[in-house]
Amino acid sequence: MRPAASPRPVDLKAVLPVVQHATIGYDDALWRSAPKLARARDALDGAWRLLADHGQGVGLDRVGLREHAAMIAAARWVTAAAHRRDESRGMHMRADRPATDAALASRLLTGGTDKVWTRFETPALQEAAA
Repeated sequence: MRPAASPRPVDLKAVLPVVQHATIGYDDALWRSAPKLARARDALDGAWRLLADHGQGVGLDRVGLREHAAMIAAARWVTAAAHRRDESRGMHMRADRPATDAALASRLLTGGTDKVWTRFETPALQEAAA
């Protein structure tokens, strides 16, 4: 990782609880809703910006920085997908959308680092993967 702005020390110990709260916090992660997911997205985006703009490390510090960046990236993808899937399906429970929507019965793809994206898989992609 190379900082996009001015390098400065980043408190990685403060980043971990942000990721944990968004991904394994019982109330927010298990009983999701649009407002909770928006708060998680904003917190994770802030943590990402901090690392992307200022994170720099040497030796083992660089490894720790990359590990935290990977955790934040994965949490941002999970949160973006949960926000986009406007229904409850399987273990994905939305308190504000308790029903399953047959129109959303498709795999949801997500990716990106600075700008996270989501999109439902198209039939053409499903055929290519088969």
